[in-house]
Amino acid sequence: MNNILSILRHDLHKLRIKGFKPHKEALVEPEMKKADSIASWFSRNGNKIEFDINKRLYLRDSYLIKIEKNKIRNQIIKKREEIFKIFNEKNPTKLHSQILNSKVLNKFSEARICPHSSYKYHLLLTCSIYWNLKNSNCWQKLYLAENAEIDSPFQIIYKDDQREWALTPNGGMSRVFPQFSRTWLRRQTFSLGGDDLILDGLLSQIGSWSAALATIEDWRELQKP
Repeated sequence: MNNILSILRHDLHKLRIKGFKPHKEALVEPEMKKADSIASWFSRNGNKIEFDINKRLYLRDSYLIKIEKNKIRNQIIKKREEIFKIFNEKNPTKLHSQILNSKVLNKFSEARICPHSSYKYHLLLTCSIYWNLKNSNCWQKLYLAENAEIDSPFQIIYKDDQREWALTPNGGMSRVFPQFSRTWLRRQTFSLGGDDLILDGLLSQIGSWSAALATIEDWRELQKP
């Protein structure tokens, strides 16, 4: 379970949060490094690459919401204590749940060169892939499953008030492909998208898993009264 904690905390340098193990020391097992590598591939796959030496913070760009970066910076400064409390949680199940339900963590990108990627969903993807690897489930065997019986909460990569998505070898909406858009187009159930043609069309064009999941969260926020 300590390795799950390390997985969920391994990228804290991107948030400038001190007091935790640096990236190289956090990922001590080969499976941890492999999970992070696969999740980074999934997260940056099909993402627009931008090189901007002036970008010091990992702030995410949204496909749906116009983000005022200066305003977001001020909000994040005010929420630094909240972010520290999230990652100071020592129970891995509770930490995973707090990340899953956090809004502020979705304001950060996974990589400055891929501004539409999501820090939050990269962590959840890394954790899910790691858990599956430890249980002899390589990513080629995985499915994107919705509201399904799962073996562990650490398989969950997305959750809202209507659905819970997880990566599992036990079947689901669609097989997992490195590009989210390919997984999305091959799904066999249509609980999200479908009637929402704008969202459906947008997700069919997004290759990055973390960017797609972040976009769904943005969409859900926009639908609130």
